[in-house]
Amino acid sequence: MIWWAYAGFSGSIVFSVVILALTIGVPRDGVVQLAVGAASFMLAGAMLASICILAFRRRRHVRRR
Repeated sequence: MIWWAYAGFSGSIVFSVVILALTIGVPRDGVVQLAVGAASFMLAGAMLASICILAFRRRRHVRRR
C-alpha cells in the first residue's frame, strides 16, 4: 500500500519538474532528459529503501513445539 503512495508522490514530483521546465523554456529534448533523470533517481531511491528495509528488518522467530 505504501508503494502506491510513493508512486503518486514521485509521479507528481516528476510532473511538477516537467511543467516547470516547460514554463521556463527548456527545449523538449532537455525536458525529456530531465524527466527520465528525475524518474530514475526516484526509482533508485525507492529500490534502495526497499532493499535496506528487507535487509535490516527484524525477523520474527516462530517457536515450534
